[in-house]
Amino acid sequence: MDNKATGATESSTIEAQQANMLEATRSDKDLLHELHVHQMELEMQNETLRQAQLQLEESRDRYLHLYDFAPVAYLTVDRHGLIVEANLTSAKLFGMGRQSLLNSRFSRLLTKEYSDRWYRFFLTLLKHPDTLICELQLRRSDATLCYAQLNCQRIVDGQEYAVRITFTDITALRESEQKLRESEEKFRIIFEGALDGILLIDPYNHRFVNANPAFCQMLGYSQDEIPGLSIQDIHTRSDLPWIIEDIQRHARGEQQLSSDIPVLRRDGGMFYVDIRSSQVRLHDKFLLVGVFRDITERRAAEEERRISELKHRLLFENSRDALMTLAPPSWCFTSANQTTLALFGADSVAEFIGLEPWQLAPERQADGADSALRAQEMIEIAIRQGVNGFEYLHRRLDGSVFMADVLLTRIDLGAELFLQATVRDITSRKQTETALRENQTRLRELAAQGVASREAELKSIAREVHDELGQVLTALRMDISLLRMQFGEQNPLLLSKIEDMRVLIDQAIQGVRDVTVNLRPPALDMGLVPALNWLCNEFNARNLIPCVLQAVEPKQALSEEQIMVIFRIVQESLTNVVRHAGASRVEITLTQGDDGLTVTIRDDGQGFDPDAPRRKKSFGLMGMKERALAINGSVNVASSPALGTVITAHIPFDVVRLLRRRSDDTSVNCG
Repeated sequence: MDNKATGATESSTIEAQQANMLEATRSDKDLLHELHVHQMELEMQNETLRQAQLQLEESRDRYLHLYDFAPVAYLTVDRHGLIVEANLTSAKLFGMGRQSLLNSRFSRLLTKEYSDRWYRFFLTLLKHPDTLICELQLRRSDATLCYAQLNCQRIVDGQEYAVRITFTDITALRESEQKLRESEEKFRIIFEGALDGILLIDPYNHRFVNANPAFCQMLGYSQDEIPGLSIQDIHTRSDLPWIIEDIQRHARGEQQLSSDIPVLRRDGGMFYVDIRSSQVRLHDKFLLVGVFRDITERRAAEEERRISELKHRLLFENSRDALMTLAPPSWCFTSANQTTLALFGADSVAEFIGLEPWQLAPERQADGADSALRAQEMIEIAIRQGVNGFEYLHRRLDGSVFMADVLLTRIDLGAELFLQATVRDITSRKQTETALRENQTRLRELAAQGVASREAELKSIAREVHDELGQVLTALRMDISLLRMQFGEQNPLLLSKIEDMRVLIDQAIQGVRDVTVNLRPPALDMGLVPALNWLCNEFNARNLIPCVLQAVEPKQALSEEQIMVIFRIVQESLTNVVRHAGASRVEITLTQGDDGLTVTIRDDGQGFDPDAPRRKKSFGLMGMKERALAINGSVNVASSPALGTVITAHIPFDVVRLLRRRSDDTSVNCG
């Protein structure tokens, strides 16, 4: 039984083991199947990932292509201002390779004027997440400049901020704006500088929009008052119907010129004008531009010729002065108005254009200077200073010459440079000035001759007083002394009377000496330096103001007239010091140069303003100057309030005029 049981148990155990083995075999197959399935899924996922990676790489390549070849330039700048990314368009914009841009400072691409603006803008960018825009001037590698608009956005690059910049080249826009500004500047120059009045008017309501200064001056209104005016304010009521009809014809383009139009000034006065019109559109509004020319003064004499001329003139040609333009580098004339053609005798503008300034001048100017060199020098000054006025001797095409005032004005319109020349014939004025100078010379010579005659007369009177009256008084004193010795001791009363008479005679003798000295000091006969020494000693004796003389003896002999002029100038200067200066010291210096003597009178008084008007008529300084001019000398007065006065007289050694003057004086004295 036990054996059967044991056999049965073993049999069951074997069957269980076989079942377990069969189950294990089935599980391994399932597991292997699942592994195959997972492997297939992984392969599919890898394929999907590979396809995604390929698409990502393709997308990245497309992005890089779009980034590099985008029509706008892109740059990325880190927080230190270094360029970390750049597309090919940006490299092309700056004219350099992309590698040259990378890791370089963005600020080096800017012009110096815009560096500070970028620095402030960059600091603002790093603080704000918003997109910000600015305009900068950039410098390319070839040193050319361009303008760009920068759209900047702050981004996060790792742990730091950076700035991504999009560039839009606006150079063409800036150039268009510059041309517009130049056009507006040309219009402003013509508008404000025109001698004729220019008016902008609304042809529908007949109200004024704007006017240039010439128009305002014509009518007596200010420019601020113009917008409040209309045609009713400048025309009489009776003229208004046909004036309005005339404006409508101008507005329709049927008429461009109206002649002999009466216009009322603000003060009620009337004048006549020619009006030339053109149509303009300003701020989408249709306006008329009227150019007003005052023809009041010339209506009677040249009405038909002037009106015919006005029909063919431009605004540039409306000046009464000769106007022309010159252009570099040859500085030939490029345009001229009708006045210019008339002044130089040209038949047409074509005949005048192309000439050079020195071709309209004689070979030499009035002072002997070369005309071509003088013209080029004046042009250079006008270019350098902006304006230059001078006198220039011209020659007409027929060979006749005339003197003219010339005003050269430099005009810059962007890159365009030219000169405008205004020429005015001053022949009549020069003739008048010449006649006036001749008259002044004659008057000065007459005055000098009068002074010389007066000095000669004073010298003669002094000699006669000294010789005649002095001798008589001396003889009378000797007789009184003899009378005293003979009868004085016998008659005491007579002795007293004789003594009184002697005192009176001594006083008379001293009076004669004083008169003689005042008329002509005897020291003048000893030379200039002794005369000045005597003058200083007399000044010191009569005043409490020290007077010091520093003089050298002239090596060249001086004429009596030269000595007298220097003496009188010093004498008059010392008189002025006593009367007006309030000085504590006077210094007189006499020096000698190669061409003459120079005497300087210097005081430390209160001084004065030489240019200030005088309260009363004073001829002291004028007399000194006239005395010096009479012998080709000069007197200069330098003074300032509280700084004293310095009078400097220069007397040349030239005796040409002196000899003539002396002969004139001799003839006068002999007469």
